[in-house]
Amino acid sequence: MGPKSDGDFVPPTEEDVVDVYPIEDAVEMINRYRRDFGIDLLTTGTQQQFRNTNTKEKTMKAVGEIVTIVTMMGEVVGRLKEETSFGYVLESPRLFVPAQGEAAGGFAPGLSMTGVQNPKEGTINKQVALTVCITHQQVADGWTEATSGIVLP
Repeated sequence: MGPKSDGDFVPPTEEDVVDVYPIEDAVEMINRYRRDFGIDLLTTGTQQQFRNTNTKEKTMKAVGEIVTIVTMMGEVVGRLKEETSFGYVLESPRLFVPAQGEAAGGFAPGLSMTGVQNPKEGTINKQVALTVCITHQQVADGWTEATSGIVLP
């Protein structure tokens, strides 16, 4: 049951493990969530994971949107080209690089600081994606400028 004073870990015993909710209550909570919010907690994949049938605007947009994929190593911004069972295919993916001591930042010229510059496409494995979200408009404008040369107002 946790670390001992000498630093050795002792695994929990059956008496240490307690179910927070009985299975019947857990199933009822999931069904209530499905009914009240139109969200299916048991599905996988971006389109299903972010679907909310009770609102007109969905949290996750379809293919073609500029998205941010958050990983343990950083955030990658690109236009979502496709979602496969393996990962997210992005057009012109760029690693967001925060500025030192500021709230601003910029983009590396690719998926990493030292990788191929200006890749046309890249795939982020779903196993490393913590979340996928629509990119903040100011950051999306910066990505457009960095990848196309078009300067936005």
